[in-house]
Amino acid sequence: MRRRFVIRAAEGISIGYGVALATALARHMPLASLQFLPESHYDPAGLREGRIDLDLGSGHRKDPELVVQILNDRSLLGAVAMHHPLARAEVTVERFAAARHVEVASHPGDESVVDAALGEHGLQRSISLVVPSVFSALIVCARSDLVACAPERTAYAMGAALELRLFPLPLRLPATPLRLAWHPRLHADPAHRWLRDTLLAALKKGPEEQTGLQKQ
Repeated sequence: MRRRFVIRAAEGISIGYGVALATALARHMPLASLQFLPESHYDPAGLREGRIDLDLGSGHRKDPELVVQILNDRSLLGAVAMHHPLARAEVTVERFAAARHVEVASHPGDESVVDAALGEHGLQRSISLVVPSVFSALIVCARSDLVACAPERTAYAMGAALELRLFPLPLRLPATPLRLAWHPRLHADPAHRWLRDTLLAALKKGPEEQTGLQKQ
């Protein structure tokens, strides 16, 4: 079967799970291929019109036509270079807020959950640089004294290669569930069902098992 599967997801998914999915696809459907689109790729009708097979992210799916499966919460981790002061001592909320940060650009009107949580402590962080993606933020973090906040899966997928120190944020953040969505037209399609099941099995293993990384 010649078919291209398209998954819209955060960069950490393609980094942490892309190789495992491509390997499984080559074994079961050697003439098929896999394409990842960034989570920021704007195509609201993509699932309905067949341009996107699976949409994996934290956004709210308001289209009643879609099938949505809620997965585990999407936790955030802090990341710093190994030489950073936060890598050598306990990360308190005060020390975290006092550091210089790199932030991922958000949609207009969206408030950062990190900034909202710091505000409850009467604190505000200093954003020194804004970049377009988490991938960019972690690379900047590895080459500077800036602090990045990244989804757990992305942080573990990239942390060891970039020699980053990962740490739990010293904040109480609201749960952000990860959602997998697809169009019901494909619900019973055998190849699509195989793709969903394979992706879900990979996600259950965790990115550190996919890449051999260990949690810090």
